[in-house]
Amino acid sequence: MTGSRFMARRSQLRCAGIALSACLVLGSACTIGAGDDGTPTLTGAIITVADPIGVADGVDRVELTISGDEGVQVTLDVAGGGVTFAAPDDEPADGTKKTVVLTGGTATANLIATTAGDKRVSFELDPLNSVKDVTFKEVTMETVTPTAFRYAPGAVVHVVCVGLNTPNGKVKTENTNLAPLEVDVTDQPPSVGSCPSGAAGYARFDWTTTAPAMTNVTLAYIGPGDAELERRTLELDGEDFPGYDVTAMTPEVNGGFISVKVDVRYRAGTVSAGPAAGVDVVQRLVPMTKLGPTFLGSSSGDSAATPRTDVDGKIELFYSNSPDGTYALFLTPVGGGAVHAADLVITSGTP
Repeated sequence: MTGSRFMARRSQLRCAGIALSACLVLGSACTIGAGDDGTPTLTGAIITVADPIGVADGVDRVELTISGDEGVQVTLDVAGGGVTFAAPDDEPADGTKKTVVLTGGTATANLIATTAGDKRVSFELDPLNSVKDVTFKEVTMETVTPTAFRYAPGAVVHVVCVGLNTPNGKVKTENTNLAPLEVDVTDQPPSVGSCPSGAAGYARFDWTTTAPAMTNVTLAYIGPGDAELERRTLELDGEDFPGYDVTAMTPEVNGGFISVKVDVRYRAGTVSAGPAAGVDVVQRLVPMTKLGPTFLGSSSGDSAATPRTDVDGKIELFYSNSPDGTYALFLTPVGGGAVHAADLVITSGTP
């Protein structure tokens, strides 16, 4: 390039930069200059944002619209930390700069963020004009009073519904009384239990509690790439375990042994009463003497195994039919108190 052509080109670019600032200040649509291939590179484009509020979950997108002359190419800049332009089709983010071509006089770009706060979008060559501010809110997690929905051995199982302001990501906990330890957030509330009103997303945990049913749990919000973006400690207050109702049938003598049929049911609380299935029951006879009746086993196992109720909450216990005496049978279901269930009366010559 000759000296005169170089100076002319330099003058043209300088004028283009001045004119660009003027176009952006006025908000007008005008094309300034062109690249070597004839594609316009500077324009009096403007940025508009229909909804400038997003959630910093690494997924939620705030859409920008850029308007100007047909075919113009512009580069956008975003500042504020923890924010990038989103690539189309869920590809990796484009970074803090994005170049678009105004096909038909418009183009769109999307912002995503992993940190909350105000972000600022502008044109790379004119950061003071046509500036737009976008705000990303932090991910919020909250609960309402957990809902008791069933009993387990010595415990109450509650539904804990976590409401979030995003339908994306996961919620994770290290509290082993909650299950599972990691839950995908969905846009539908669980079919059981109460949830915070106005939530955009939901995560359900089952919380197994014994008395006292109050605890603090720490929840972490997990975004793209398993990155922890937020952490909250929430207080849970549930129902105490109400205990059992234990009923024993009259002991039956069967030749050389005595059998006792027992029915164990969960006592009614918020949850209706029902069979206590799979509950370990500790048995003992009073007075307990070395010469007292021998525990022979139960319907769930031999004498070395702790008796356990079946699916209907029932169990049968077996004892030797000697020596003579009256023995009080106490049964203690796991998580419950001792119950005087029956008396074994043994007399010599009992057939």
